[in-house]
Amino acid sequence: MKKILITGARSGIARALIERLKKKDYIIYASTHTNKEANILKRIYKDYDNVIPFKLDMKDTEDIKAINSLEIDILFCNASMNNAGNLIEMDIDKLKENYEVNVFGTMTLIQYFLKNNINKNGKVIIMSSLSGIIPLKFIGGYSSTKASLIKIAETLKMELSMLGSEIKVCLIEPGLYYTGFNEYMFMQKSSKSSYFDKVINIMKLEEYVISNILSKRNLDSIVNKIESAIRSNNPRFIYRAPFIDVLVSKLYSIVKG
Repeated sequence: MKKILITGARSGIARALIERLKKKDYIIYASTHTNKEANILKRIYKDYDNVIPFKLDMKDTEDIKAINSLEIDILFCNASMNNAGNLIEMDIDKLKENYEVNVFGTMTLIQYFLKNNINKNGKVIIMSSLSGIIPLKFIGGYSSTKASLIKIAETLKMELSMLGSEIKVCLIEPGLYYTGFNEYMFMQKSSKSSYFDKVINIMKLEEYVISNILSKRNLDSIVNKIESAIRSNNPRFIYRAPFIDVLVSKLYSIVKG
């Protein structure tokens, strides 16, 4: 059985993926930020011996080192921190926390995985976002970490190819989905501001449109892409969904250029 580690498995896209894979031929190590979250997953999946929840704090190097005791074939780096706010006033410590989890924690985890697997077949699947391509107001701190992950994935793919490694690198770039994750970010952006008080109603309208009209409720389109990356012997490098968001990102790249 292939063994896959999924970080940030508490909810959202990762949970939908676990639901998809739990009856298939995989051992799933489902990591969460806290022991409390891991215990909730243990209760949910108590009838599935192949789903193994545990705590993995992406800011805790000792937690990350613990993966050395696991035999992992596929690493799915999904965990993210979503502190939001306008870049003019955003607390730098909150911005640093985004990078500590989304970039440095992810990169540390990847390095530990590669030390154990660089001469084997395996996959590193990195969850980025189309927000790393299309800038969105008031979540620049988060989006910039996702842009960093895109470049990390591109460079990692080239470096592993130079070594002749059989490790495959895949980049997942979802658009807007209603998972609770994006909604939390948008809620933060409406907090008290010294500069944006006069446009607070516009901000709330944008938040409503994104959360309630543009965001997709059904996660199948992106989960299908991730499952394809996991199951394929020769996966593509980039997987994106939903279609409309992907089209908008391509148009943005053309116009920007």
